[in-house]
Amino acid sequence: MQDSADLAVRKKPVVVTGFHEPQPLSLAWEEGEQSVWAAIDLDNRNWRMPGDWQKSIDSELKYPTPSGMRLSYILALAPNDIALPYLRRPPAVSHVVPIQPLCRLLARFGTEAIDFVLAIAQTRRSFVPAVMMPITGSDMTRWMANWLNGKTYHDSAQAWFDRHIDWATADLIAAALATPGKDRRSAETALRTLALIDGYRDLILTVAANYGPEVATPITALLDGDQAGTRRIFSADSF
Repeated sequence: MQDSADLAVRKKPVVVTGFHEPQPLSLAWEEGEQSVWAAIDLDNRNWRMPGDWQKSIDSELKYPTPSGMRLSYILALAPNDIALPYLRRPPAVSHVVPIQPLCRLLARFGTEAIDFVLAIAQTRRSFVPAVMMPITGSDMTRWMANWLNGKTYHDSAQAWFDRHIDWATADLIAAALATPGKDRRSAETALRTLALIDGYRDLILTVAANYGPEVATPITALLDGDQAGTRRIFSADSF
């Protein structure tokens, strides 16, 4: 019989690092999508104090947790120079926030609005899947991998990966070969799930192969259901 310590060594996951740089949060619009979102009609009569946008914002921010609904509408309608500083420093908010002002914020201000939208999305999730569809980046890939492995937002996450699979695959591969932990397990499960979709297994293996055998071999084993790996930890110096 093999020694139990030897079996433990042989089953230790392969860790490969340094082959993929995390991607910043960004936006990838479908054709015509941004212009449609930017043109969303908001009834500004309910969200603006006459002639003074700054006073409207100050009125909301005087509370410890301002109304996310009112603040989102005001910022979505306010002039760029007034709204931008508050998008860059999103406050904690209360109340449910409709999707319309958040979509308009993303379309108007682009990446400058992402932090504000995601800050609200952390706690107000009923609308989240639709407004998050154009947002990309490694943090989004990790977020969507968790959703893909669950039930509540599985379909929304699947739609997000269908839309961004060409570049999100590299994020998943890097996470699936990172130091063992929650994010790695989530990425591993997401890759197996996506590999069941027609064409995605080949795409995953092709992206992995582009990084060389150090990456391709453990990813192939992962998709084939083989969890055994070597003890060696690869780094960027290996490539």
